[in-house]
Amino acid sequence: MERRLSAIFAADMVGYSRLMEADEVGTLERQKAHRNELIDPALEKYRGRLVKEMGDGILVEFPSAVQAVQCAVEIQQNMPEREVGSADDCKIAYRIGINLGDVIVENDDIFGDGVNVAARLEQLAEIGGICISGTTYDHLKSQVAVDYQPLGEVQVKNIERPVRAYKVLIGSKQAEKIIEGNSRIDPARRWRVAGAALVLLVTLLAGGAWWWSSQPDFDPADQRKYAFQLPEQPSITVLPFSVPEGSADLDVFGDGIARDIATDLSKYSDLLVISSDSAFRYKNRQASVQQIAEELGIRYVLKGSVQQSDDNLRINIQLADAVTGVQVWADRFDREPRDIFEIQDEISNKVVSLLGAHEGALAEAAARRAIRKHPSDLSVYELVVLARKARNKFTEKDNRSSEEMLRKATEIDPNFSRIYVGLAWTHIQDLTNRWTTDPRSSAKKALGAAKKAIELDPTLAEAHAVSGQVYLFVLGQSEPGVAAYEQALLLNPNDADTLALWGGWVLSSVLGKTKEGIQAIKHAMRLSPFHGTWYEEGLVNAYSVAGEFENAIKAYRTIQNPPRKTRLVGIASLAHAAQIEEAETEAAKFMEDYPNFSVGAYSSTSRGLSVIRKEFKDQLLDGLRIAGMPET
Repeated sequence: MERRLSAIFAADMVGYSRLMEADEVGTLERQKAHRNELIDPALEKYRGRLVKEMGDGILVEFPSAVQAVQCAVEIQQNMPEREVGSADDCKIAYRIGINLGDVIVENDDIFGDGVNVAARLEQLAEIGGICISGTTYDHLKSQVAVDYQPLGEVQVKNIERPVRAYKVLIGSKQAEKIIEGNSRIDPARRWRVAGAALVLLVTLLAGGAWWWSSQPDFDPADQRKYAFQLPEQPSITVLPFSVPEGSADLDVFGDGIARDIATDLSKYSDLLVISSDSAFRYKNRQASVQQIAEELGIRYVLKGSVQQSDDNLRINIQLADAVTGVQVWADRFDREPRDIFEIQDEISNKVVSLLGAHEGALAEAAARRAIRKHPSDLSVYELVVLARKARNKFTEKDNRSSEEMLRKATEIDPNFSRIYVGLAWTHIQDLTNRWTTDPRSSAKKALGAAKKAIELDPTLAEAHAVSGQVYLFVLGQSEPGVAAYEQALLLNPNDADTLALWGGWVLSSVLGKTKEGIQAIKHAMRLSPFHGTWYEEGLVNAYSVAGEFENAIKAYRTIQNPPRKTRLVGIASLAHAAQIEEAETEAAKFMEDYPNFSVGAYSSTSRGLSVIRKEFKDQLLDGLRIAGMPET
């Protein structure tokens, strides 16, 4: 094994997955032509020695950093002309990063921080541009006149100290001198370190398929520390996207993008996707990929960042394999804000292709994109994201704020389905928590919003889920309610919230499939390890109707301040488990909070009770009577 100082040149094709999806054959043919007619001749011209080739990536050794820059500029200056005939959104372009740093040589292979820094600098480069490190510039500036723009010190992944970075101004007159200069370098002017020859490593990659992907990028997660058993199928979490400090507007977009990507991925039945509510527990927290994987029991971690650049959004993406310690994929998207939904599709499709998923409601990606409904104005998207955040605080004030934001969104774009999903849930919360003075009106509004959501986008799983909730537990209509839930799960079989409601209440109480109900809600908990307490509320109910009263009580005791309905299930479970004293105590506390409650009135007026199976209804009411609650 040998360590030496080397100049490292890393490059990748921008948007490879998008180009391949649009025209796989054409993209491969053009890329081959660029290799044969431009890239390979340039490597030969500047005395490059091919070290190895991996798929679409190559590793080349050069005798000097000057020749590295000469080669890079020649490639970048010639690429635009070669792509003149291609549509703007189909042009092939490269980004290049160059670093001078330590590398480790073993069996003719080269790796180490020097390579890693070059890779990170490549991600900072503009499309069709070159980004070099400070160490590279310090050596280069005395040898070749190059115009540059300092980018300051940047913090790059897995490198402890910030790296000085510079943008090479390819179109400047000074940069042209690199191409015009003599490529033959006087050996006396070559840099030497401890007698080792200076080498240049060149990586030209397609699709972000890093040549060093077989090398560990970070320490692998310890599977002995996993909170859950690692599933056989690919498992992934999508973390909230980071934004620059103080960028409140971008923060909303970052949250929305991450949630939508996770939702898209969860529609594939052969993936295990952690719910966004659990993934967002890591928002603004310093947690390593290993820690996240261990706590969630998953293999892959997708994370990203959003930045504003003039009028464009810059989105950086990284997909890491925590089990092997390898960064599987990285890419950068520079687009107008209106293209945000196209970016989400590209990211989702790329991840699915990398993880090998193919089953589920989204197997036909082209058809999905054709019917996906997006808002006409991005301010609507922002309002929907903010309204969800407010609603999930579960207070009357925040629920009202959520409704107001959604009402405002309808004024801007009355045809965006997700607005009405949110409105339906605000009305359901009003009814569930008794925040409404007109229950009949709230029920009518909830149903109207749910129907409108489905009418505008029948492919939206969450629209069918909220419709099922309205029919079953607001209107007491079991047949359309069950059908709506089934359609929601057909469209998105791994939506944790829908599974929790389906397993905890519908499968168990309405359909009498108690074992399946318990399994469904436990799977929901696996998909959302940091779920809200209402998951436990569903589990209490599922265990109780199954006659597993001890398990129901155990789950009940984990809930702080359980809601009215769950308290009644808990009291009945205690009574049936012959824990009469505690049942009576809980019943007395309940009557203090609801002095007008009676078993008879509850039996005849509760819409929720009207849809559950008679034997489960009788079991619940008998338990309340055993606990001493009044009949009338």
